[in-house]
Amino acid sequence: MRSGQITQFQSYSQFRDLQEFNHHIEAFLFKHKRDFTKSELICLKTLLRFCAKVVGVINASISTLLKAAQAKFSPVSESTFHRMRRKAVKLGILSVHSTKRKDQSQSSNLWVFNRWINDTPKTTSEQSEPVPHQEKIVEQMTSHKTSTLLKTNYSLKTRSLKNVPESFISYAKAIWNDPSMTKECYRVVQLSTKFYFHYTDEDRAQLGREALSILFRKLKNGKKMDRIFGYYWGIVNRLLDERHFEFLEEVGCEE
Repeated sequence: MRSGQITQFQSYSQFRDLQEFNHHIEAFLFKHKRDFTKSELICLKTLLRFCAKVVGVINASISTLLKAAQAKFSPVSESTFHRMRRKAVKLGILSVHSTKRKDQSQSSNLWVFNRWINDTPKTTSEQSEPVPHQEKIVEQMTSHKTSTLLKTNYSLKTRSLKNVPESFISYAKAIWNDPSMTKECYRVVQLSTKFYFHYTDEDRAQLGREALSILFRKLKNGKKMDRIFGYYWGIVNRLLDERHFEFLEEVGCEE
């Protein structure tokens, strides 16, 4: 492969944008962070800092990466960088291609991050009820009014909640007694986390409960909401954004 400007390797990028890339890296680190030593993680974080121009693709020499690691984090050895590379390649998140100059001499490597493939078996709920398209959910959210909070006979509709975690149902019942409200709120959580490959059903339930807690406090304090699902959607995604930026700060990957 001929070496050159990073922009000529655009076709190697496997990601739509930097946010999608960060979601895949987050999922990978969630499962494999403990497989790397502290120094190896510094090497990985340094590599991630070069991913913005062409998302997930880096054309940099080891010497450049070592200088960047020392400037941003702490000094690491070249052998540590190579150990990190071997582990990341073996775990499937990274591919490394050698490049050559015009005179056929060895040039810097091309580092290509792969999409993280979630090898965790799908739960029954994920198999039986796929998350609907965003447009449909938004339409549903904007059509509901706060008056939907009026209590109904919960026992008549509990069958519709068979794919919603019990911990989420129990928490939601403290706010309203309408199964359709509970189900739609959990679908908001499902849709918002569809790219969070490392999230389990309990992770989603916990996120949903935290968002419900905020929603409940707003309602208790007299907050007027014409479109309650839209407001809940905003809370869920704000919480996800907070966690996402905490992750970016941790790995040193800048948007």
